[in-house]
Amino acid sequence: MSEDSKGADRPASVVSGWDSYVDALRLLPDKALALMPDDFQSDPLVQQETAALVLSLIARKNLELLARDPDAPMFVPTLNILMRTGQPNPDATYRTAMIGPGGTYRITGRRGSLHRFLITQQIPPADRTIEDATYGNVTSGPELDMSTISVDADDRYDLLVSPANPQDYEGDWWQLDPRCNCLLVRLISADWYNEVDPTLVIERVDRPIGHRRPAPTVGETRLGNLSVVIPSQATRYSRVFETYRSQGWINQIRAVNLLVPRGEGNFYLEGSYELAEDEALIFETDVPKTCGYWVFWLINAVYETKEWLNHQSHLNHAQAPVDADGKLRMVISAKDPGIPNWLDTAYYPIGMIQGRWFEADSCPVPSVTKIKVSDVRRHLPPETPAISLEERQDVLRRRRRALMQRPIW
Repeated sequence: MSEDSKGADRPASVVSGWDSYVDALRLLPDKALALMPDDFQSDPLVQQETAALVLSLIARKNLELLARDPDAPMFVPTLNILMRTGQPNPDATYRTAMIGPGGTYRITGRRGSLHRFLITQQIPPADRTIEDATYGNVTSGPELDMSTISVDADDRYDLLVSPANPQDYEGDWWQLDPRCNCLLVRLISADWYNEVDPTLVIERVDRPIGHRRPAPTVGETRLGNLSVVIPSQATRYSRVFETYRSQGWINQIRAVNLLVPRGEGNFYLEGSYELAEDEALIFETDVPKTCGYWVFWLINAVYETKEWLNHQSHLNHAQAPVDADGKLRMVISAKDPGIPNWLDTAYYPIGMIQGRWFEADSCPVPSVTKIKVSDVRRHLPPETPAISLEERQDVLRRRRRALMQRPIW
């Protein structure tokens, strides 16, 4: 009996909107695969990895749904080591809180010592409602660097967020765009071991706490939105690698403009690689004379950041030494090249490369050269340190311990 005939025999759910939600997910991995190159579609590993990507996306969006109460918001995880769709920066954990447009909110907690603690207002398209505007095609509005907010002797901050500053209010205040319905928090750590993550509390203060049970139509609408949003997100990046391949941008890196700009002096780089197991890319670049933060990492061909808990698939300025001549050199490969600055492809033969220069005075574009792994030493300065397999294990375990100390929620 086929899956379709089995589905025809299923009883309908009494919960309005539930069947449409489940039906939208049933063949979602297949729909994502159908947009990929033929060699991806027929690869059993890519098939299962696509299914895992869909599962992580379902988890992310369902979590957002469960916490979606503008009158009683909370910051919930949206991108992290387990939810990696859309190539998130491995140095960052991301959280979102749904809010009501025009509301007044108070955000409190301890600021900590992260390299960057940023809050961005998300602005929905004009034709969307509060129920579905967090998903897709949002515009980033004002962004707040929390290092500019005052703290007391106990490192505690207290921030009021509202469209208008209340009369005679003397504390820290951030103007809220009246269209904003979601706050996105990015918590960026460069020194994973020593930097301390903040705590985050959000509460609505222009309405009393507690309210009646929501009407049935609220839940039905949310399920309906998920039925559209999750498939849209799951297939959003399916064609990215094939686009690069068709344009001849394999084993190259270039500067790119994001649809959501992140401020002056912040530069974004993107590229791709295609390597056999015995091949490597020598990555070489100048570093901006002034640069507050830089990072490079690898993602797979379906635009999911490669798992960085057990692989050194990313390096930032606090982790990767620059050579004596001022150049940053790294090796991208599946096999360990025996040097500190290795970006591990985790045996993904194809994938993407992401990079960031933040608060920089220039945007150097790295060059990459394909070679045999056995020839790596010939292309690096003679003083490049060697690292043994035992030392690599120590590095990986230290990275893992540091990362697991960072809170996700």
